[in-house]
Amino acid sequence: MDPFLLNEIISNVTSGVTVADATKPDMPLIFINKGFEIVTGYRREEALGKNCRFLQGDLHDQPGLTVLRKALAKKEACVVRLKNFKKNGTLFHNELHISPVHDATGAVTHFVGIQHDVSEQVRTREALEESQMLLKQSLHKEKELNEIKSAFISMISHEFRTPMTGIKTSSALLRRYGHIFEEEKLQRHYNNIETSLTRMNRLVDDVLFFSRAEAGKLKIHRKPVNLKTYFESLQERMDQEFRHRTINYHYNLLPESDSTYMLDEHLLDHILQNLIGNALKYSTETMPVDVFVDDQSTGLKFTVKDRGIGIPMDDQEQLFEPFHRARNVEARKGTGLGLNIAKRAAGLMDGGITFMSAESVGSTFVVNLPKSGTTQS
Repeated sequence: MDPFLLNEIISNVTSGVTVADATKPDMPLIFINKGFEIVTGYRREEALGKNCRFLQGDLHDQPGLTVLRKALAKKEACVVRLKNFKKNGTLFHNELHISPVHDATGAVTHFVGIQHDVSEQVRTREALEESQMLLKQSLHKEKELNEIKSAFISMISHEFRTPMTGIKTSSALLRRYGHIFEEEKLQRHYNNIETSLTRMNRLVDDVLFFSRAEAGKLKIHRKPVNLKTYFESLQERMDQEFRHRTINYHYNLLPESDSTYMLDEHLLDHILQNLIGNALKYSTETMPVDVFVDDQSTGLKFTVKDRGIGIPMDDQEQLFEPFHRARNVEARKGTGLGLNIAKRAAGLMDGGITFMSAESVGSTFVVNLPKSGTTQS
């Protein structure tokens, strides 16, 4: 083939074509075609005499470079994909084909390089991989939701059945034998019905809260709440479910606040009813539960301390996960939603929950809430 024609063909190939002198230190470029100028933006006079590594910028630790360096050292051909930079700073993906050129004695005198800008193919592949990842995440999320749904239905069925059975039994006995029961026995059955209804009401409230939280439909509604009055009301509600149990309240509130703060009382219920309820449930009937209410410079601090069964170390990491129950709860009733709900409620009020616990020693849960909007009397 005519050497002039061959030179014209190479010069006008749309891919970048370079020739590096393998006999000189650092293998400088001695030839580039128009395709190289188009791909990189560098003119002939800006590239000739330099090693091709100037296209790498600061990206000197690419996996492809290791392959390239080994091939050059062994004077072998290779194909690598590198991240390079155009003259204007734009990153592009360069599929580089390197081939050695031998003289009549078999010695390598030059390396021919052919550059292909494969950025579009890389972006397409990355977009496909991202789509596949999102699909996989979506399928995993759907599986998780189905598992939550199954656990949710199972839990609701079990937790409702127990108090409903109690109500049904007491109602049947009262209907048949109520006229001959002594007052103490009558009150025991009435209390059983009342306790069961209270438990069911709390369960419904927790279920609705969890459902709305999962759907992202929970909102915060602050209003003035007098904490001393609030805890008096809370004590009455706890008495309906945990009769004859002792809860000691310790207040450390600033006098000028009149114990009144801007809080969401419904969210506060979900936090404290679950924490105090757990403290009572997982400790013996003779053990009191202590509740500390502190007005601190950093915010309101609620501490619930019990001397109950404690939480095994292996369960503590997953303690706030929905439906998770510690392995030592045995036959004690529960949904596994309480602590998850308490944490969500605290988070909605820009607060948080921490805890310390040791098995057979007891647990201490601390709720910190901001005092933004504290009202003065």
